[in-house]
Amino acid sequence: MKSWKFITYNQLGKQSDVCRECVKVHEDDTHIIGCLCDGLGSPENAQIAAEVATDTVIEMFSTIQSSGDITKNDVRQVKEAVVTAVKTRLKK
Repeated sequence: MKSWKFITYNQLGKQSDVCRECVKVHEDDTHIIGCLCDGLGSPENAQIAAEVATDTVIEMFSTIQSSGDITKNDVRQVKEAVVTAVKTRLKK
């Protein structure tokens, strides 16, 4: 696979000392998966929620990528599974 180059950039808000967004990219021999999650405003630990969501999306899409072509139904099922998994992980 051709090597991709990417840059991520986060900027603190005027009233914050913590970046509450998270961006990650996962690359293997055949796929690139990128995910950006907003920290949902400024609640305490919003950056943790963004990181949990980002990690979950990357993990879940990494596990289905080797199964071949992804249909619209697959995407809908994965979306529902991701939302459920993120909610579960955030509660922990």
